[in-house]
Amino acid sequence: MFESPIYKNAKNKKYMRLNFLLFFFTFFSLHAAGQEPNKIALIVAIGKYPTTSDWPELSSANDVPLIKGALKGQGFKEENITILKDQQATLAGMTNAFDKLIQKAKAGDIVVFHFSGHGEQIEDDNGDEGDGLDEALVSYDALQEYKAGAPIKHFRDDLLGQKIKELRTVLGPTGNLLVIIDACHSGTSTRGLGVKRGTNKIYASPDYFKKLGTRKVTIGNNDYGVVEDGNNLAPMAGFFASAPDQCNSEVVMPDKKGVGSLSLAFSMAMEKIVLEKAIKVDNIYYDLGKYNIRPDAAIELDKLVRLLQDNPTMKIELSSHTDSRGSDEANMTLSTNRAKSATQYIVSK
Repeated sequence: MFESPIYKNAKNKKYMRLNFLLFFFTFFSLHAAGQEPNKIALIVAIGKYPTTSDWPELSSANDVPLIKGALKGQGFKEENITILKDQQATLAGMTNAFDKLIQKAKAGDIVVFHFSGHGEQIEDDNGDEGDGLDEALVSYDALQEYKAGAPIKHFRDDLLGQKIKELRTVLGPTGNLLVIIDACHSGTSTRGLGVKRGTNKIYASPDYFKKLGTRKVTIGNNDYGVVEDGNNLAPMAGFFASAPDQCNSEVVMPDKKGVGSLSLAFSMAMEKIVLEKAIKVDNIYYDLGKYNIRPDAAIELDKLVRLLQDNPTMKIELSSHTDSRGSDEANMTLSTNRAKSATQYIVSK
């Protein structure tokens, strides 16, 4: 299959940068013995902003099947994946969707929030930013250019941080949260080369620019307000497509369609993880009438040992059987002893 240079570059570089995500999401997807956690997701994708907002069109709609497919592959059920697209994702719509997500979540659940759309820096409204600028997700009804008297409809980092903290409080220390922001002004350096998802313009009044003066505008936090930690909060990881002062761009796929660079990288990483599937270990053999572990059997059992060491919360089922020689009672005892022997070998490692 032909791969465009842009896609090939994105596939190689971004996949390497997200190798650590494989381990993290494997941890996300495994669970300790007990009640199965719910897996809940909120996907927000805004590509067709109102023409009056001056925001260029994006290919965010193409990110939705990538993210949804990746999540379903990790055991997220259709009914637990909420999707907001375009006009549904106004400031009010996004806030309401977050509130519903918080209401639905329970202690111990696994939750994912994904945003695909524009990002922008805007004037800080409460003085908590070192550079005087908030990072913001651009909701459907947010303007690109400052207009005196117009309501500010950006989804600020302060609001996102507030909702994230509420959600982590509900999930508790046994829950898990993953946040993915595929937009400009959002975090790390996984960026593509296509259409920019944001702008270098800053949404602020002329008077506010004067107030900023010569203050450097690139030193603010790059965490979108979501890394605050504390007791009794769910563990959380956040992945961001660009730094606070940088633009993130789309990747051009071989079929000429654009997708978010971080969305693509996440999807590709998740394809490598297979859950709720049998892990093949070749049969192990015993000598006739014996249940001690032979050297050739130890090689296969060591595969399980390594798997369990890498994933300490994983549960496995081990069984053993015999052939038809001997009495039923003797074979049942031998089969039980063989299973115990294999179990003891694994535990001893």
